[in-house]
Amino acid sequence: MKRKIKKAAILFVVLCLALLSFKVITSTDLGLMLRLHHIAAENETLTFQQAFPFSWDVAYRDAGVYGTGSRLKEKYKLDFTVSELMRDDKNRILFFKGEKLVRVVTYEIGYTDIDLKKGNDEIMPQTKFSVFWKDEKKNDLVLTQMGD
Repeated sequence: MKRKIKKAAILFVVLCLALLSFKVITSTDLGLMLRLHHIAAENETLTFQQAFPFSWDVAYRDAGVYGTGSRLKEKYKLDFTVSELMRDDKNRILFFKGEKLVRVVTYEIGYTDIDLKKGNDEIMPQTKFSVFWKDEKKNDLVLTQMGD
């Protein structure tokens, strides 16, 4: 009996590791919230590169109910494949290096809001944002694009 339990545990660990190895570019970035909360406590502004410190050239916000990325593909002439967002309370940010999609970060609407200039879904690494709490409860962090 102990041997069967041991085999089942080993199989479970191997399957978990295999699944993690296939999940290369997509993540729900819980670290994002921690970084933004830390930045909000210490600063009033940040660049998107500060919030996402990895190598990327441009990012796009895929907002909208059950986003598929098709609007971004048409508007910015992009070529990528992502799955449909399966919930209406989530948005995602698609990060590109050159023409290659390098990372997808999904975030919950209502806990982190990213306000871009009207009609703009494009975010450059040095795009500046003001960071503030929506209310005194400090459970909804808002990033609002500054400047042009």
